[in-house]
Amino acid sequence: GEREIREAQEALRKHHPPQTEILPLYARLSVAEQERIFQSHATRRIVLATNVAETSLTVPGIRYVVDTGLARVKRYSLRNKIEQLKIEKVAQASANQRSGRCGRVAAGVCIRLFDEADFVARPRYTTPELLRSSLAGVILRMKALKLPEIEAFPFLDAPEAKRVRDGYQLLQELNAIDEANRLTQIGQQLAQLPLDPKIGRMLIAAREKACLAEMLVIAAALTSQDPRERPHEQTQAADERHKRFADENSDFVSLLNLWRHINELDAHRKSNKQFRETLKREFISYLRVREWRDVHHQLATMVKEMGWRVNEQPADHASLHQALLPGLLGNLGFLTEDNVYLGARDMKFLIFPGSGVKKKPKWLMAAEIVETKRIYARTVARVEPQWIEHAARHLLKISYSEPHWEKRPAHVAAAMRATLYGLPVVAGRKVHYGPLDPALCREIFIRAALVEGEFETRAPFFAHNAKLLKEIEDLAHRARNPRLMPDEQTLYAWFDARVPEGIHNGRDFDAWRREAEAKSPRLLFLERESLLKIRGADTADFPRELDLSGVRFALAYRFEPGEADDGVSLIVPLAALNQVPAERCTWLVPGLLEEKITALIKSLPQQLRRNFVPVPDYARAAAEALSAGTSPLTDALAAFLHKSTGVAIPRDAWREDALPPHLRMNFRVLDEANRILGEGRDLAALRRQLGSQASRQLQQSTTKLERDSVSRWDFGDLPEQVEVPQGQRKIAAFPALMEADGKVELRFADSAQAARDRHRRGVCRLLWLSFPDLLRQIEKDLAARLKTACLHYGLLAKGLSCEGLLRDVLYSAARACLPVDAAELRNQTAFESAAQAARPKLAEAARETARLAAECLSHAHSLGQTLARPAAAKEAVADLQAQLKGLVFPHFVAELTPQQLAHLPRYLRGMEKRLDKLAKNPGRDAQSMRAMAGLLAAWQTRQRRLEEGGGSTVEMEDFRWRLEELRISLFAQELKTPEPVSVKRLEKLWQEIVAGKP
Repeated sequence: GEREIREAQEALRKHHPPQTEILPLYARLSVAEQERIFQSHATRRIVLATNVAETSLTVPGIRYVVDTGLARVKRYSLRNKIEQLKIEKVAQASANQRSGRCGRVAAGVCIRLFDEADFVARPRYTTPELLRSSLAGVILRMKALKLPEIEAFPFLDAPEAKRVRDGYQLLQELNAIDEANRLTQIGQQLAQLPLDPKIGRMLIAAREKACLAEMLVIAAALTSQDPRERPHEQTQAADERHKRFADENSDFVSLLNLWRHINELDAHRKSNKQFRETLKREFISYLRVREWRDVHHQLATMVKEMGWRVNEQPADHASLHQALLPGLLGNLGFLTEDNVYLGARDMKFLIFPGSGVKKKPKWLMAAEIVETKRIYARTVARVEPQWIEHAARHLLKISYSEPHWEKRPAHVAAAMRATLYGLPVVAGRKVHYGPLDPALCREIFIRAALVEGEFETRAPFFAHNAKLLKEIEDLAHRARNPRLMPDEQTLYAWFDARVPEGIHNGRDFDAWRREAEAKSPRLLFLERESLLKIRGADTADFPRELDLSGVRFALAYRFEPGEADDGVSLIVPLAALNQVPAERCTWLVPGLLEEKITALIKSLPQQLRRNFVPVPDYARAAAEALSAGTSPLTDALAAFLHKSTGVAIPRDAWREDALPPHLRMNFRVLDEANRILGEGRDLAALRRQLGSQASRQLQQSTTKLERDSVSRWDFGDLPEQVEVPQGQRKIAAFPALMEADGKVELRFADSAQAARDRHRRGVCRLLWLSFPDLLRQIEKDLAARLKTACLHYGLLAKGLSCEGLLRDVLYSAARACLPVDAAELRNQTAFESAAQAARPKLAEAARETARLAAECLSHAHSLGQTLARPAAAKEAVADLQAQLKGLVFPHFVAELTPQQLAHLPRYLRGMEKRLDKLAKNPGRDAQSMRAMAGLLAAWQTRQRRLEEGGGSTVEMEDFRWRLEELRISLFAQELKTPEPVSVKRLEKLWQEIVAGKP
């Protein structure tokens, strides 16, 4: 090929003396360069030609021929429907003809680059063109001339049957023959055109699209040689000149641009010589232009004689390319993700590098697809898929999928897919499927529009049916009994018996309905009695609201296993989030209690579960005996089963996390506008996320009821709970007296427990404020007593102050003096009576509490310094550090009860005793540590789990101080304990706590 000749030319120049002239010869050379081989010369000349013999070209003076024995032969590929230009071995006749190129004027020599055995093995003659070309044109002419069918015609070399079939297929593609292989009207017109059938088909289409003038130019160009030249030494200059004609979307338009330019040059020429020189400067071959014009003239004359009208107005881009398409349907390409084009029959190709279409379009068509070393599309243009669909409608393979109901147009639609030779011309287009499959569409219409309610209509029956089905669905969701709902097949059969055949869209249905209802008004009205398959569902077992500590919360039900809100959802206004009692919510609703108890028993380990067989009987008995209370369901169930069987169930044995989601309450937190702020089954996690926001929301609702400064009880009784409006709902708020910077304020908490804790301290502070003279005297006295203690206290943590310690001491003293728990005082008279009873004890209690605080802080400071020093017994030191941190911490005086605070110095002295003994006998200390290690670890693990869930229990708090007493008995027996304590006693007590025994 051209590239090989250029490479050989460069290689020869390196190995021959300068006086040797080396000339190329191939078709794409300019005429001037081709004619150089015929010019006289005085030096030695070497001509590098592609295929001189096949053109019968004789060059004077040739003495030697070097024959490679190869040629690029044009063959038509039946599989890919493309022209191939592959290098093949030439036949014996061609080799002999090549050798005949030398010795015309003198003796010559032919040097063959292959041996004689190879020559003898080759065929004698080249394959006839009839056997290596498309037969579409031959078949067309034979049918037009009414010759015998091609299969029966007596050819000297008859073509293969598969080549004949290919010819028929191309004619069918061009719509030139029908299914019986008879000429169509288009085929008869094609037979009159002495052109390739594909190009003829373009002219016929151009006549219909009013772009015949442009198509004549393109048709002439496609049947002639390209007039643009690219001399080897001036390729860049030639490309720059030719770039002016390029169109970024179409090489066909580029040909039109070139045609117009040539005509403009011809119109302004002064002489034929000047015209030829101008063309030469612009790298355009004059001879090929003349050939192009001659062919165009012949075609124009031919269509004129046929009476075709040539358009005078320029055709637009779309019309021109739509006219090209019918002749090029086999040469389409679809750009794939691999950045190559997928053509017909899974053929892959690239755009020829010389094309002016540089931005790869999604779809393109090509004048020809040729295979050399690679497969290239030449003379290409961008096309739109809808053009292809119109031009190739007789070839498209159409399929439909996913028929479904479309609510807006009220008909059944399907996804249409149309392919052309495997290329996806249409993918997923929605079309009206009713006329294509009426029976299927009627079924889909009934199921989707009437059964599922996907139908926009104001018909009375439709609203009635939707309301009735919603009521039954709501009952089924609440009861978690899908059998209450009529199944789709039942509803389908009901409508199928009433809707006549042929009705498959909304328009036809409404027309029939109006006519049918005139005779039978309630023909399409469903009836509740006929739909409810199971009766007796008790709505009281599935209430719409739940009363939690006097606050009513709405409930929502959903029966959708796998969905996040499957089961029962408690609707929680944001401001009431911290008020929800988690223990009560474990009971769910009565209708689900037996199912949950069953699941809980089945979640037990096997050694426990086997004591409660059959499980359904125990679950039924428990559900009948138990009623929702303030304790968790598992505690009540454990007590019931222990009473029934004598088997104790540890609290840790229950595995509520293993229950199906619908057996755990779902919490949905809403703001005032009913927007969901958070949702889930982990109430503690929701409180961590939204708890502070909930508190702020409650404060905004109770601002008008609060008081900023309270110095005496003059506001009457203080209820434990009040209702305040929150949007369209009412929520509970819990009033409490709270201490803030030494003052007392009336505020509202968002939970009863938080209100009790704050109210206790607020009442104690109000007690001191009731005796201002005593308060001033005691504060002055304690400030002096706590001077050193304040320094030690400030070292515990950043931000601790002496004022804070003093208030904690006063609070603890008042708490010790009051005859009742301060949290219970909500009546003015009761408070005043308690205050008078406590008054004589306050001063002494404050001094004693201050002494205890100072003593504890002194011990803690000393212990902290000692434990900070390096020591060998690292485990013991770590244990002591953890113990100290749990005894003396910020606000420990207020956090601990007065009774616990009284024992604190003894525990700290016990730590000092332990340190003294540790230095003398570390082995005994380690033995004592091991003795209590199991109990300590078990308590710490359970306590962490309880704190993560929102709090501790009285039993766990009591056990925590029993562990401190155990430390005294193990490490400092001389300090004595108030009551006997041992590892064995505590292990027994721990088993009772774990088992949930009272």
